Amino acid sequence: MDLVERSEFGKPQPDRPLSPVELSEETKARIESWRGKTRESIDASPAHLPFKAEGKYHMTMGLRKFDLGDNWLVLDAFHLGSLLEIRKDILDQCKGDVIQCLPGSEEACKEVLDLVVEYLSEKHPEYMETEDFLEGWKGDLIAINNGSTGKQPLDMAARLAAEDLNILQLQDDGKHHLTASATLFPVGWVLKERIGMELQDIHKPVSLWAQKLLPSVENRISIDKPMERSAWFMQQRKPEESLRNQLLQQEAMSFDGPQLPEYFIIWRERQTFRRLPKSKAVLFTVKTNLENLVDIPIEDLAGLKHEINSWSEDTAKYKGRPDWYVTVIGYIDKTLNEGKEEDEVEVKDSSSN
Repeated sequence: MDLVERSEFGKPQPDRPLSPVELSEETKARIESWRGKTRESIDASPAHLPFKAEGKYHMTMGLRKFDLGDNWLVLDAFHLGSLLEIRKDILDQCKGDVIQCLPGSEEACKEVLDLVVEYLSEKHPEYMETEDFLEGWKGDLIAINNGSTGKQPLDMAARLAAEDLNILQLQDDGKHHLTASATLFPVGWVLKERIGMELQDIHKPVSLWAQKLLPSVENRISIDKPMERSAWFMQQRKPEESLRNQLLQQEAMSFDGPQLPEYFIIWRERQTFRRLPKSKAVLFTVKTNLENLVDIPIEDLAGLKHEINSWSEDTAKYKGRPDWYVTVIGYIDKTLNEGKEEDEVEVKDSSSN
């Protein structure tokens, strides 16, 4: 399949409305059958890999296998408590900025919605709790199926899932290109500028991407096995800045706000890659979680400091370390020293009793 129109780096792409796509009977039946239960199976907090407390930092993809049936889409308290309504608001108010689909991606988008509905209905049937929500979805399905204005499949999938959804399709040049995307929580990049690009061009700003990471991605996505990796960035929020504006960041990261520990955030991403069985496209998902620096458990701070200090100069520049290093490391050292002093006092008290 050849792209009708290829994207050039830095050249905004116009909004492209998709023609209505008939959803499968299985997907419609699953949506109809969702009923409210409880949230007992929802994770209380997002899972993430610990910081590396030892060893040298190596810039690798860090791809690892995961159980597709049990651990693909993640629902946690952070999403249900805050992000669900934020994603809905962004899609309602900024759809042209966060959803882009090239001609030829329609069937892959439909397949993504089918898979999202299938997974959530089986793994988290309690996710849909209100009849109002169900009635709204029925209306959207009718609108899509009769050709009137309604939400398109990728829009619908992005409202259900906590993850951003990116579709990569192999083109005549032998490269995977970004042909459709619902990116609601970007990290300093504009979707309209990158839709249609091949992987190497999408990630040009990333340090050492072409040299070390791209070959790994190209090799792994040719294998019909799901893979995942983790990444994190330091971010800084501005005073009184809403969570919505923190997440919808299309401009490059800046650290011109107050240099105080309470304004720094760890932006975590869980990324997954899977081959879609019908369209053979690759689906790349990104689950975002935010954690305040001052809320990181003291037992994790030593690992965070080691990981920051072990970055190469190129990686440190890409992650903006010179802009926040003094404040962040200063906070970590102060907190660790205070914890050590408290431990010494406890030992002294226990020995005197």
